[in-house]
Amino acid sequence: MRFFRLVHTVGLVWIGASIQAESVGRFGLTGPWEVTLILHGTEGAYLSGFGVGWAEPGQGMGWGLRPQQDPHVVIRRELDTFPKTENDIRDLAFDVGARIEDAWGMRERRFLDRAGELEGEFNAGRWRF
Repeated sequence: MRFFRLVHTVGLVWIGASIQAESVGRFGLTGPWEVTLILHGTEGAYLSGFGVGWAEPGQGMGWGLRPQQDPHVVIRRELDTFPKTENDIRDLAFDVGARIEDAWGMRERRFLDRAGELEGEFNAGRWRF
């Protein structure tokens, strides 16, 4: 079985967007911009690596998760301006995460903790760079 880790991917997008935003500011780069994420070999794969409180594939309510039907998932966003503030960068990463979940037929936003101390928030401690 193949798995694509959601929290990890959202974290990587957030870090990548933060580095790009720093470069845009430092070097005065101008857009337009495109954010593209390609998940290769997704057919039959499951989305996993959720925030605290969400059942993983094969656990509890996670038995109902369905595998991806498409051979690849492509997430693409066009931006006139690149996000500058930390909140805007977070929102971009969350939008990419939401689009990944949408591709797997989920609408719950499982990259955010469902329970615990950080309920409703992104738990950076759930992923490793």
